[in-house]
Amino acid sequence: VQGEDGSYVATDTEATLPATFPAAENTVFMAKWTALDASITFMAGAGVFTDEAAEANDWVVADGAVKFPGVTDGSITGTLPGLTADTAGVAREGFAFDGWYVAEQTEGTGDWAATSTKLETLPTTFAAGDAVYIARWLGDPASVAFMANGGTFDTEAVGGDECTISDGVATFSGRNEGVINGMLPGLTAADA
Repeated sequence: VQGEDGSYVATDTEATLPATFPAAENTVFMAKWTALDASITFMAGAGVFTDEAAEANDWVVADGAVKFPGVTDGSITGTLPGLTADTAGVAREGFAFDGWYVAEQTEGTGDWAATSTKLETLPTTFAAGDAVYIARWLGDPASVAFMANGGTFDTEAVGGDECTISDGVATFSGRNEGVINGMLPGLTAADA
């Protein structure tokens, strides 16, 4: 249908293609598009969605994930998990929330893993298809200490940026479940 301003507007009338050209008027057919289903899923990874956050935001948590259904380019309704530890609604004992990252599924296993792409702003509309984000966790600060017990440490044999030696104690600092980088301390026996 042609509007008063000359632009065309789609109607819900399904048109049939004529067998011959109409004699007195031009005929215009306009495509009508329907948005496809889309979704955004947030996965807690090795953490969990807190009961308080789920209840306060009416989230349905299933298999460690919250899914928001919609249609392509449609507005997101509901409260998405936030971008900070205070607003994300997830927790993991001994770890700090590092953010939501684009998730990809491992071929063959079906497991999900975080990519290096961090979600910097929450979307307001649905992209085409299914977007999946997973929480990434940083271990809480942790340390491993070696005590010389009357001996001394060979400072040249102790390596790594994460090691400090003070008062007969060699301490490696890092994060919970992290890898210790450096060589273990070399120890010289105490004088008898």
